[in-house]
Parts: sequence; structure tokens; C-alpha cells
Amino acid sequence: MKQLEAVLAVDIEQIEADDNLIAHGLDSLAIMQIVDVFEKKYKKPLQYVDFAMSPTLQDWQALIQTALQTDQIDQTDTASTVIATWTCPSETVPLSAMQYASWAGRQSEGIAAHLYLELKGQHIDVAQLQRAYQLLRQRHPMLNVAIANAQQHIPSIQQSTLQVEDWRDQSTAQSCVLLSKKRQRLSHQQLAVAAAQVFELQLSLLPEQQYVLHIDSDMTAIDPPSLRIVLEDLAMLYRQQQQIEDLDPMPTGDVASVDQAAGRVLYFDYLQQQQQPEFLQAVSQDQQWWREHLHEITAVPRLPYLVDGLRHDARQFDRLVHQFDPADRVKLQQLCTAQQLDVETVLLTLFAKTIAFWSGCQPFRLNLPRFKHFDGGVSGARVVGDFSQFDLLRVDFSQSASLAEAIQTLAQTRQILAQHDAYTGIDVLRDLSKHHQQQESAPIVFSSMLDIGELFSTSVQQSLGQPIWCISQGPKVDLDAQVAYYNQGLVVNWDIRRQAFLPKVAAAMFDHYIASIQKLLRDGVAMLEQAWSFRLDSTQMMARAQQSPALLQLWAEKMPNTATTQQFRVCQGALMDCPDWVIGRLYVKSIAALQQHGAASLEVTQTDSIDQSQLDLSTRTWVDTGYQAYFDDQSTLHIYFEPSSLWQKNGYWVDAQLLQSALENIAGVRAARVGQLSLAGQQHCVALFCCDATAQLSLAYLQEAYRQRFATSLWPTRSYVLEPDQVSVAELQQIDLTAWCSSHLALEQLAQQAVRMSPVQHAVFLLMAHVLGQPVNKPDLNFDFFDQGGDSLLAIHFVAALNQYFKNCQINIIDVFQLRTVQRFAAHIEEKLPQRAEHIAKIFCSMLEHAS
Repeated sequence: MKQLEAVLAVDIEQIEADDNLIAHGLDSLAIMQIVDVFEKKYKKPLQYVDFAMSPTLQDWQALIQTALQTDQIDQTDTASTVIATWTCPSETVPLSAMQYASWAGRQSEGIAAHLYLELKGQHIDVAQLQRAYQLLRQRHPMLNVAIANAQQHIPSIQQSTLQVEDWRDQSTAQSCVLLSKKRQRLSHQQLAVAAAQVFELQLSLLPEQQYVLHIDSDMTAIDPPSLRIVLEDLAMLYRQQQQIEDLDPMPTGDVASVDQAAGRVLYFDYLQQQQQPEFLQAVSQDQQWWREHLHEITAVPRLPYLVDGLRHDARQFDRLVHQFDPADRVKLQQLCTAQQLDVETVLLTLFAKTIAFWSGCQPFRLNLPRFKHFDGGVSGARVVGDFSQFDLLRVDFSQSASLAEAIQTLAQTRQILAQHDAYTGIDVLRDLSKHHQQQESAPIVFSSMLDIGELFSTSVQQSLGQPIWCISQGPKVDLDAQVAYYNQGLVVNWDIRRQAFLPKVAAAMFDHYIASIQKLLRDGVAMLEQAWSFRLDSTQMMARAQQSPALLQLWAEKMPNTATTQQFRVCQGALMDCPDWVIGRLYVKSIAALQQHGAASLEVTQTDSIDQSQLDLSTRTWVDTGYQAYFDDQSTLHIYFEPSSLWQKNGYWVDAQLLQSALENIAGVRAARVGQLSLAGQQHCVALFCCDATAQLSLAYLQEAYRQRFATSLWPTRSYVLEPDQVSVAELQQIDLTAWCSSHLALEQLAQQAVRMSPVQHAVFLLMAHVLGQPVNKPDLNFDFFDQGGDSLLAIHFVAALNQYFKNCQINIIDVFQLRTVQRFAAHIEEKLPQRAEHIAKIFCSMLEHAS
């Protein structure tokens, strides 16, 4: 009992032997950690899935007793005896929560969390750099770590060869082309982390004694501050300014002889610290605080995204950068000091304000990474590893009259987060996903490195070269805004997922952010005291006001008996005009519309963003039409007249027209009709199809087409095929989806459909429900792994369970993200095991029935 209490940080006396520990806050990461502890203590192999499938104290004791066979468990051991101690670097160690998130994101999304950097200089000694590179890998064991199956170990430190490409005979133009291609490839590559490739050094030799040093690091093993340490040590080793023995290098050869601190890898010691009772107690306390405030966590910013699943080049990232000179840095620091403000919080607030203008709603959350380095004294100060965590920052400027008040609001919010940071943002997101029954993320990131001083030291730049390119990427990240001090100035760098945002949006946000900083430098205190608002320029307002006759005619059809000379505005909040592509409420300036429909009105003030000298505002009344709309970057107005044609999914707007166009590209589909409806108390994306005369569109065919084309969040959950003689293409677009579905899908049919399961479907449902800790008395073919609170950690247990019972079905973690539902998993298993799946399922279900 005491062993469990120490690892789980709970009071065992409050838990009954048959209690489901998941209900007491147990998550899959804790299961993985405690199973690892038991394996080390009892020196017996144990299965994670067995513990996940039976999360009670009595079941866990039985599992251990079975593994020990005749050995008895000593219940009198103290808690300290079961805390893992990693004294051998070759030992396999579980990943931290953040490491696991990066690894799982790579498996599911195909994007590595990595940072790629280029340094350019002249006159490099290749042999000396090679020697320094080898010594560097010996000095830092984590540069050699292998990461696979949610575990990490250091297999060996072998001779590492510096990769060199000699382009000295090429022309300058040819070498530039070669460098550009290499940059594109390395900026988006995935290092082979399972083969201990987490850090890579390449060298390109150029004409005129120039060179480019290419550095790629996987952030699952090496976070950004750790990479800075690595570069400092590489520069020092290259210069050989100290004697080799002063650097305490580690000998080559087998990892068992590699020594950094008393035979240990210090990063593994850091992970061990996370399992100590005092730390786990802090985690438990902060976990309770977060769970009490879970309902206060706001949504992700509602930015002008191209919804995930309809993006091209989704794995490609672009970079926007601006350099403020040293004088600007000094001016900003002096202003903040005089006003008793923190530079980082000021830059964060300006960023949050920019996101607020393009989000179309408040409040929202931002992802704030932080790096708590190893508290291991002098030797621990230069330990390399992944120490990253993040906070979920609530942003709400609704009560902030000025920029200064907004800065103060975020400063206070950050102080509160700092008091409860033992429970990490990863854990909070998992709780939030279970709470909302959908996958939650934090795709908008603000990363600050200001607290470490200069990003690249003078010694690094003199020895290795000047930074000319730096880009990072990561799973579930659409925008990572970074601020750092560089060469006595301030650098702002945005890494942006290509095609995540609609045309020109990312560049417009970046320009606005930079302009905000420049305005603060120019206006100083005056800007801090001013009310903060987004203003369109007069040219853009004029373009929006000059709508085409076709639009006005359409408006007249929707709202008859009104003038056709309305002026249109798309606004958020108190009549603040939305930037291009931002969805907001549609307002018209029309006395007739006000009289006809009795709509609520808002008075336009002189501070409104419309340039009144250029627009005819003979009446000062703007009418809220109740419709959602946006202006694109050509100032064309787009209106959503039907609520079902626009909906939100995991923080993204889903436009029925865009999804409909994508569905119509499926072979055999003549036309499609898509909408979001509430059926039987749940939200469903419904798709009606009109097929070609010769096409046979089965549900299985459509689901396979969905799998090949879309993210699972975009899959229609109800799909119906209408024969050509049932409905024409024109008639399909006029169908009232709500009425149609009501007549074709009664609630009784839903219930009957949910219960009618094949043996394979029933077995999959039982396994999924057990892993998720959900009741099994309401079987449902559409039971969704992630909508029911699943996460990437639990996905590992579910995969293990399926592969354990349905051997050779070859389910992997990527399948969990793609298949998601009971029906799709069952179909996949039946396809893999056509002769055996049903027989296995029947035996499995009968075993459970007998056990119950």
C-alpha cells in the first residue's frame, strides 16, 4: 500500500481495494511509471495493459502475485524502496510527460519536434571540428539516447562521423541552390530517434573558404536551452582553450564505462526526482487545484484557419523574423524598468492582443513553454535533456481599458500559474479532453528565451559561425512566436505551419505585432495608457463598402423590403471591425432593416474605426443581422445564412462549403450536401451524397475515402447515399438537413443501431471502454476513443490490448488517431484477420461474461 501511496501521491486510506483508481485521478502516465517501478523492484516483466485494464488495488496485487508466483510481496517496505534509481546509463527509462507528447505526436501526426539551425563562417578546421564533435557526444550522453516505444536508453557511444559536403569547386550561384535545397530538406527532416539519432551535425564547404554548419536536434531529447549548452561546449572543445582533462570528457566505448557523475546519466536523475514523494505530493496538490478550475480553462483562439485535414503541405513550416537593433532593446528595457513592467510580459501582452484581433472571440488560451532546469548543483547546471513544460494561459482583455491594464492582468494570471506548475500543461490538456469529450490542444505558442540573456554567445559565433537560419516545428503547433536577445538587440521569430492559416493572415498578424512593438518604442507611456483597438485603414474600409450588385441582390432576397444600398460591416465586440478572413457578426446600416426586423442596434461613436469623412454615415445606427460573415483578402463579403453551414471542432471553424467541395472530389460522387446537426443529443456532421449513375457508394467505400483524404475530426459521422433517380443535384442543395434526418433517423433507430454489434465490434467496444474507464452497459458503434476522453498515452494501452487478443492484427498508435471509433476498429481487424477475428471475439466476450 505504501508503495502505491508514494508513487501516486494519494492517501491510500481513502481508497477501497476495489475502487477504480482512474476515478481517483490515476492516468496512464502514472500507470506506466508505477509498472516500471514494480518491474525494477520485483525483477519480473509486467504488462502495462494488464494494469490499465484492471486499475484497482486488489487487481494490481493479484497481477504482481501472479508474476512472482511463489514469492510473497513484502507489505512492510518503505515508500523509498520502490522509487526507481537509475544508476546505470544503459537502463531503459520511461519518457517524461513532455517527451512522451513529442514522441506520440511524431507517431500520430508525422511531425518531429525538432529545431534546425545554420551557422555560417569562414576558415573551418574540419579535423578539429570532427574531434570536438566526438568529444561533445561523449560529454553529453543524451546526444546518444535512443527513443522508442515510449522508453529511452543510451545503447552506446560510438565513433560519430561529421557529415561533410564539399562544394568548394561550385560557383557561388550553384552553391546557393544546393544550400537552399539542403535547408528545405533538413528544416523538415525527422531524425531517427529510435536509432539514437537525436542530434546531427553536418558541414557544407563553400567557395572562398566559407562554410555552413548545419545543426539539427530533436526536442524530445534536447530542449532549446539544452541546445544552447551543447553549442557552447562544442565551441569550447573546438577552440581547445582548455586542457582536455579540465573538461572531464568521457571515454569512448561501451556506455557502461561512460561516466558523467558517479556512473549516472544526470538527466535520468532529473526524471527520478520527478518520482520522489515530496514532488509527487506537490503534483497531487496542484492537480486538485487544476481540476477545481477546469471549467475556467478557455478555448483555443478562433483564428482564420484552414481547418486541419483540408491543408496541403501540412507538415511544412515557414519562418517570419524581425530584428530590433540594440538601441531599441535598450529603449524597451528602460521603459519597462521605469514603469515597473517585465519585458517578457509586455511582449507577451502585445502578442496576445494581436491574436485577440484575429481570433474573433475572447477569452482564449495560449501555450507558454517554460524550462525548469535540473536542480543538481554545479554539475547539474549544464545537463542536457528535455526539461520543457508549458502553461495554459487564459487571455481575457474584456475588463482591460488600457494596454497597461492588460499587461497587469496577464502578469497576475502568470503568477497564479506559477503557484500551481507542478501539474503540467500536458496533464491539464488530458483532463480537459476528458471533460469536453474531444481532443484538446494548444496550437498557439509564445516562447520566450529572454531570461537566459544572449541567445548565441560571442564565443559560439566566433568559433562556429553567425546564425543565418533557425526554424522549429512540433506536433499540434500551428504558430510558435519566439522572442530572444540576439547580438545586443531583440529578435522576434515566428515559426508557422504552412497552409494552417488562410491567405495572408499569418503575415498580417506578424506585421501587426511588429508594428505594435514599434509603436510602443515610439509612443512609450502614452501607448500604455491608451485604449487598445484594432483599426482598418480607410482604403480597406472603402473597398469593403463597395460591394457588387450580385451581393446586394442576394441580400435583398434574404431580407426583402429593405434598401439595396446597405453598407456592411463584420464586427467583434463593440463594433470593432474584424480583419480579413476573421468570422464575426454581420451588421448593416439600414433604417429599413431596423424597422422591418426589429433588430438590436448599436450606436457608432466618433472613435469607431470607419473613416467617417469618406463614408456616407447619414444614419448612425448599425443593425445586427444575426448572421456570421467574413471579408476575404479581396474585400469580398461571405455570409453564412444557415447555422448548420458553419461549426466549430476542436477550436477550428469548419466551413460546410469547403468540406462539401472536398467530398465531391471522391470518385463516384456527383454532389454532396453537408451540415452540422444535433441528433439524439449529440452533434453530428451529416453528409448526403448524390452518386453517379454507374457508381456504387457503400458506407465502407466512403469511410475509406475519408481515411485517405481527411483528418478524423472532419469525417462525417452520418453518411447517406441517394440514388440519381431519388434526387437531382439541384434538389440535393435545397434539402433541409434537419427535417430529412428527423424523418430518416428516429431516436429508436439510433438506439437499435448502437446495440446491434457483431462479436468483433462488441469485443472492441469492451476493450476501449475498459481502457478509458467508461461504463460498458451502453454499447455504441460510434463510441469514439478521443471523444470519450482518450489521449495518446491511453492509446498505447489500447493498442497493446487489441494486439494482445487479436494477434497479428497489426494495430499501431497511428491507427488509433485515424480509426477512432468502435465500428472502424472492428472493420480493420476483420480485414486483417478475416478467418479468425470473429472466433477470437466470441471467446473474449464469453470470458468477460463468465468473469462478471
